[in-house]
Amino acid sequence: MPHKVDERASRFLDLLARQAADYFERRQAEAALQESERAHAFQSSILTALRDSVWALDAELRILYWNDAATELFGWTADEVPGRNARELFNTLVPGSTREAAVEQLMRTGDFRGEILCRAKDGRTIVCNVTSHVVRGAAGEVSRVVNTARDITERKREECALRDSEEKYRSLFERIDAGFCIVEMIFNGETPVDYRFVEVNPTFEHHTGILNPKGRLMRDIAPDHEQYWFDRYGQVALTGRAQRFDATAKALGDRRTK
Repeated sequence: MPHKVDERASRFLDLLARQAADYFERRQAEAALQESERAHAFQSSILTALRDSVWALDAELRILYWNDAATELFGWTADEVPGRNARELFNTLVPGSTREAAVEQLMRTGDFRGEILCRAKDGRTIVCNVTSHVVRGAAGEVSRVVNTARDITERKREECALRDSEEKYRSLFERIDAGFCIVEMIFNGETPVDYRFVEVNPTFEHHTGILNPKGRLMRDIAPDHEQYWFDRYGQVALTGRAQRFDATAKALGDRRTK
């Protein structure tokens, strides 16, 4: 005959089952929490190890997260920045636009990429290549703004110096009273057969009588131009050694060239 469980035993078994269920639910919740904490620690270690500066903002652009690279770049530590408004902290300037326009674009499109000028803690102005991305909530509202930045100050300084140098070179190139040209040699095997004008100054055009030669081949300009010139220029191109010579270019109307 089946054994009949009395009411007291039934209540005890029910309580035991509930406690077991609670125990396993807690174990599952603890395991999920531990996994979440491990994932968070892993993500934090990645952000900390990044060489690029990373910081996260809330919807009001107040700083929530700040990695070590951001401290190295801007000077403020992670303990100094939480809750501070990023626009006020950095005193951001956006070349060719405004802070307001850049923020409006970010909030509207969800992304911003470009160069901005940021103030560091010591007052220096740093040129940064910045990428910003909006993280939205379930209803589409702005939840977080994640930013990365790379310092390009030195690169911009070098580009500026290069532009200045090129402008000085161009000014000298255009004003010098000697004819000057840069040509690209064209070979058939090791035999120089033609050359293309890459750069010429106004004086070169005046001395040679060749108008607008830039980009053109010498054989197209003067098909009968003596092989002597191609050979001499070819030797310079192949050896890298400078040469001085004085000769007449008959195909250019017996113009004498040194």
